[in-house]
Amino acid sequence: MKIEIKPVPASVCGPVLQEIFRSQVAHDRDDKSVTIHVAILPQSCCRIQGLVSGFRPRHSLEIGYAIGVSTLAILYGLEKQNCGHHTAIDPNQKVTHGIAYQQALSCGVPIFARDRGGHSQDPSYYPHKVIFSLVTTVPYSEGRCGRRFSGLAEFEARWPLFWDDAQRRRFVSREYVLENLTLEKCARDYVQIAGTVKGAS
Repeated sequence: MKIEIKPVPASVCGPVLQEIFRSQVAHDRDDKSVTIHVAILPQSCCRIQGLVSGFRPRHSLEIGYAIGVSTLAILYGLEKQNCGHHTAIDPNQKVTHGIAYQQALSCGVPIFARDRGGHSQDPSYYPHKVIFSLVTTVPYSEGRCGRRFSGLAEFEARWPLFWDDAQRRRFVSREYVLENLTLEKCARDYVQIAGTVKGAS
């Protein structure tokens, strides 16, 4: 493979990334502000985007994406080069307010997520105070967004199937977001729920 070594960009590419670094704040699907304690520096994102520019990859895989800053850096880099397909997985994903997950779905990135299932096991409550209803780590999802696994055995068994589907572009997560997670759709859902609660009171 011939790799063209290109200079590191002077600034981070991508308006959402730039705003995150400027304000140290991101917003979840309900437009609530979430303070970001970013572990990755802007210079590192510039380096990532410089590598994307040099490699121009057809496929890339990221394992572990936390709040999604590095994922956005790669995606904006690919967008600028008009090339490539990026897949991000995080077997240890627990609590990020769903921001990184929804950002990835909106960018058309298929997700291979660990979904342990069962009860929420917050040690502050479970099991001595409250046993919550069954939970999932990927509530905004269906088959067209990606695949799930519960543990190592399922990871090993399902990964080849997921990767084959990803390479064949069988996932259409952006379509799911436009149908279910837009501000307009969520606002309508909110009004409907509010009306139901008001009618029941």
